[in-house]
Amino acid sequence: LAPQSFLKYIEVYWLPLCVMWLATMRVDQSIFEQSDTNMLVKVWHYLLNRKFLEGKRNQWLDHLIYLLLFKVVPYFHTKHYYQLWASKDLTWRRNTGTPSTHLHN
Repeated sequence: LAPQSFLKYIEVYWLPLCVMWLATMRVDQSIFEQSDTNMLVKVWHYLLNRKFLEGKRNQWLDHLIYLLLFKVVPYFHTKHYYQLWASKDLTWRRNTGTPSTHLHN
């Protein structure tokens, strides 16, 4: 399988730090809150380039500002509220008095 030197390296340097890098150890962290990886930056960059800039390069600054203000911000605002309202977190719905029948009209 793997060379012994590699297994020793993993055992000595990475296994003691599994709380820092293992996703299953991050039980109290939300991806939207205490994220310390570059995953969110990569997703943001991909969305900006592919969805909003449509893969075009070298956009004018005024066009980029327009996109950010009138396309990107409303997109994420809507997405944020959708995540709140369409959440499967029934406790949150119950605490806010939101009936689940009003979520999918």
